[in-house]
Amino acid sequence: MKERKKDIEEVMQDKEFETLNDTQKEQVITELHTRWSDPDSEFVKRMNSFSEKSPGILKPILESSKSAKGR
Repeated sequence: MKERKKDIEEVMQDKEFETLNDTQKEQVITELHTRWSDPDSEFVKRMNSFSEKSPGILKPILESSKSAKGR
């Protein structure tokens, strides 16, 4: 969680999301998505390990997310 908070703080640069215009909001969301979906990131590696440790819970969610990306 601390790493996600750090990512958000870096991307937001002490600004409030609600005060951003639509273009800035899109940029923030895109940057966070890029960081959090990078296969080499610690976040993605941890999420993947959870699917191996708790396949009945997390694996279906991750698989549905992957198939949605391929649409």
